[in-house]
Amino acid sequence: MLFSMFSQSLTLCFIALVFSSPVLGDANKFNALCSKTTDLRARIDDARTAIDGFDGGMTQVIPIARSLYGLEVARRAMMDHANQFDTLEEDEASQFMEHGQGLHDSAHKALESASSKAEIVKSLGFHPLVGGMVHGFASYVGDFQQLAKNKFPKDNNTMFDSMLERVSTQFSRTKAAFQ
Repeated sequence: MLFSMFSQSLTLCFIALVFSSPVLGDANKFNALCSKTTDLRARIDDARTAIDGFDGGMTQVIPIARSLYGLEVARRAMMDHANQFDTLEEDEASQFMEHGQGLHDSAHKALESASSKAEIVKSLGFHPLVGGMVHGFASYVGDFQQLAKNKFPKDNNTMFDSMLERVSTQFSRTKAAFQ
């Protein structure tokens, strides 16, 4: 009986040590970063869907505002989590770039959607609202530029920068459409 209790205690201690080890802790931290990135992509897609559905109706403004708020919360959560890393390892950077490619594609499409609605939005006088969303993407672009500069091994920066350049170019086009 006593041996059984000792054995169970020892097993629990071993499990606790394994899960608190720095290697596993870093893996869990990186997996959480990838999860936050996936969530951000979903919020960007939600915003794009809300914008695509906008045809000038007042009832469609609230879903857009909600989706933009969700996008901002997800962006901040992802960046807060990314800031917990000193520098990503080579394999982590490659994995994160795969997530980043999908994220940048979603951001590019959302900006295209916003740009396509510019005339409707301006005719209704909502351009300050959507213009604010477009400026919110400036934070997105800036965040990812900082992430690439500070967290990635130097040889990965050029690939990441080229993906981000597409988003940045579409951001400029969309911003111009609302002016």
